[in-house]
Amino acid sequence: MTTELRPQPRPGVMEIDAYVPGKSHAPAGVAKVHKLSANENPLGPSPKAVEAVRAIADRLELYPDGSSTRLRETIASVHGLNAANVMAFNGSDEAIALMARTYLRDGDEAIYSEHGFLAYPIYIRAAGATPVVAGETDERADVDAILAAVTPKTKAVFLANPNNPTGTYLPFGEIRRLHAALRPGTCCSSSTPPTPNSCAATTTKRASSSSPVPPTSS
Repeated sequence: MTTELRPQPRPGVMEIDAYVPGKSHAPAGVAKVHKLSANENPLGPSPKAVEAVRAIADRLELYPDGSSTRLRETIASVHGLNAANVMAFNGSDEAIALMARTYLRDGDEAIYSEHGFLAYPIYIRAAGATPVVAGETDERADVDAILAAVTPKTKAVFLANPNNPTGTYLPFGEIRRLHAALRPGTCCSSSTPPTPNSCAATTTKRASSSSPVPPTSS
């Protein structure tokens, strides 16, 4: 069979490097490894979470609410948000992938910081767009560097805040400055915790989305 007759992946997919997770082993003598960069809790699961799982163990055959209505309404109530602006995902990867597929296309560019989450360039390329790296200062995202990387092709900015894996953090004022400086139509995804007056949605991680795109979360 010739190559022409085989299904071909979209441009950019074959340029994606496989995601490399953190090490899962340690030198001899270390009893257990906790991967904090993978959000593993060295204290173990919350007893309340364990109790909740046990409470529904005899109903696992039922299909869950795909809209996560109760969860979104509870999160909105706690943070003073509109439940319609809260979205729930199976981890931040699903949110990032959905945003990339929704807002990026061939020829677009998307920016992420130098030491940002390794999943960003994967999903940007999978959507057919070009990832653009903005330099950091002292392993901290630099708003001015991000804005300097913006071109007419820029359609999205991805920013983990606090950053994964460095743990550095930008104050909310800097996130607002970045948001305000981007032109309308640019999707700005940040994991900065929301405030009642911000256009933010929240799940496991929290994100703000720039107008005019709909509120999203990561």
